[in-house]
Amino acid sequence: MNTKLITALYLLIFFNPYLTIAQNQDLERRVAQTVREYGEIESANVVEIRSPMASTILSVIAEGKTVKQGETLVRLDAAMVREKIEEQSIVVATVKAELTQAQVILDSLKTEFNGKLAITDRAVEVANLGLRRFVAKDGELALRQEEINLEIKLGNGRLSRLQKTADKIKSLNESKQRNDELAEITAAIIEAKAKLALANDKKIFLNKHFQKEELATLQLALSKAQHEKLIGIGTFENQVRVREANMLAAKTALAIQQEKLDQLKKVAFDCNAPSPIDGLVIYPATSAGRAARSSKTEVGAKVINNQLIMKVVDSKNLQIRVSVNQSRIRRIRVGQSAVIRVDAAGDLELKGKVVQISTVPEATLWLTNDVRRYAVIVSLENPPSFLRLGMTGAVEVNAPPLQK
Repeated sequence: MNTKLITALYLLIFFNPYLTIAQNQDLERRVAQTVREYGEIESANVVEIRSPMASTILSVIAEGKTVKQGETLVRLDAAMVREKIEEQSIVVATVKAELTQAQVILDSLKTEFNGKLAITDRAVEVANLGLRRFVAKDGELALRQEEINLEIKLGNGRLSRLQKTADKIKSLNESKQRNDELAEITAAIIEAKAKLALANDKKIFLNKHFQKEELATLQLALSKAQHEKLIGIGTFENQVRVREANMLAAKTALAIQQEKLDQLKKVAFDCNAPSPIDGLVIYPATSAGRAARSSKTEVGAKVINNQLIMKVVDSKNLQIRVSVNQSRIRRIRVGQSAVIRVDAAGDLELKGKVVQISTVPEATLWLTNDVRRYAVIVSLENPPSFLRLGMTGAVEVNAPPLQK
């Protein structure tokens, strides 16, 4: 019905000479502050049930039936997808086995490395101990030096005593006993000098040759042990990086294959589509009407991927959609209160609220393409049980004129 005609009838009904001036003024104020349009009741919650794949309908719930959440709406032939699930399950199992094997290899590598690391650590420790034992203040080198110094000291003392004894014997009168004792002391002096010379040679050898050679040998052993440890660690880290890369690749492959399997299982699940909400079943229709559907929703019908099979409409959560002229749409705001008068409800007034305003104009006929209208959704508060989808009614939105 034309909006101007509705407004004229509205004024004809309420503005009459039998009303008081105050009543007329009140009506004038209400008319000025109200945007009044005609609309149709619809559901605020509509769920589309679409085919997850190209298939054949095996069973389907009747149109117009009220269903509960979880109730099966349609059952599609899922034989093909079940075969794919079996094939994909084998692929997933194979990739899981590869991942497990990669983990076993990595764990084995770590165990082997820990054993080798313990050996190289002990080798470094032994080399360190050997070096410290040699160069410490109370170590092997110090003890040898002390031993040689003591030997030289004792040798010098013995030689000194022997020389004093020889001098004392030489001071005696010439006799056979004196000569025998002097010969014996002289031999002892020669022996003492030889031992002292040998001790001095040992000291020279110890300080000049043995000390440097032994120290270099021990340092070389320590460096070798440390180098072998570093080489082992480096080799292990490289091997671990390779194995971890293999693990990551296996995990990625598993995730991809598992996702494919999950998608196939979801398709199989959706082939027995459960109702997502409580509501009313409605079959799809083309613009030509419900008698001219593009493809029938019935047992044996072929469906393509993502084809709309039916809708489940929440008949308790209702709203009304009206079309507002572009000249008044800017007065409409989300949250504004509204009064709804449904044709089938007589004088009953329902309360509502603007919940959505379209930002795109509605499609129009070419004869009226100069007029732009925008959809406005108004919620219904506590709608009575007799309301049905498709009923029509007038909506009065409390939308005062904008200040100039």
